[in-house]
Amino acid sequence: MAPGVDGIETDVRINRDGTMVLIHDRVVSGKAVVDLAHSELEQEIGYKVPTLDEILERFPRIIWNV
Repeated sequence: MAPGVDGIETDVRINRDGTMVLIHDRVVSGKAVVDLAHSELEQEIGYKVPTLDEILERFPRIIWNV
């Protein structure tokens, strides 16, 4: 899949699992991202939160500014 861009800027946070996730906010529903496991984070915000590893694997030709 070609997204039609050369580069993407995104925020990356580390969650309680030590996983780097693509999410802008440091706090979700009053809870710090660093205090939430990946599954808890997804449950709090109601959608799948991609990990940095997942997105780099899926779009290897994109320049990432994290």
